[in-house]
Amino acid sequence: IMKKIISLLLAVLLLGTLCLPAYAAGSDVNRILINAEKAVDSYVHNFMLKRFSLPARLIPTSFVDITVEIDGEDVYLDSVLDPDRTEFGDDALLFAPGKEEYVEPIIFSLTKNFPLLVVEKTSSGETDGTLITVSLPGMTSDLRDVCEKLLNAYAVEADTKISLLRSTTAGKLTKAGGSDDDKAALDAMFNDAASRVSAFKDEYAGYIEARRELYLEEH
Repeated sequence: IMKKIISLLLAVLLLGTLCLPAYAAGSDVNRILINAEKAVDSYVHNFMLKRFSLPARLIPTSFVDITVEIDGEDVYLDSVLDPDRTEFGDDALLFAPGKEEYVEPIIFSLTKNFPLLVVEKTSSGETDGTLITVSLPGMTSDLRDVCEKLLNAYAVEADTKISLLRSTTAGKLTKAGGSDDDKAALDAMFNDAASRVSAFKDEYAGYIEARRELYLEEH
């Protein structure tokens, strides 16, 4: 009986030893895919942050997540301004501070987020405070060329990083014993990232062109 028990234990241990490399390899493959997905999402996200927003006309949603600097700290624009006293037009908008103590300490750094906006501070007799006018500049041919060059440079940078990550990750996946399904999942991941970068580029290139056409109509 003892011999049978020992033999059974040895068989279980042997089976476990044989399964261990396969489990380890599968774990490595999953880790590679997860890390690659995180990295490629980061590249796309950084591209979205670095590109500028240039709407053809100013609308409230153009300024979501925009920050201003107060006493050295960045805070969201809508947390310090009165939305009920914000007036939107086709080419400019007027911000009014939500609290008078915000008026002087605010450093309006909209140009940090939207480098193509013109920001002016003016006194207001009606509110006895300071109003901030934010305007879209005329889209001259020179400015359009600058916008297009910046946009293309950001897109090329993102594409380069994605391509390099794709080649290095494919090699790691092969060494880790990735299956055809794993390789297909990897390809789909990077194809999706490249498509998103291309879509964002096309979207903002459209904004630049629309702004240029609007400028030509007005002049």
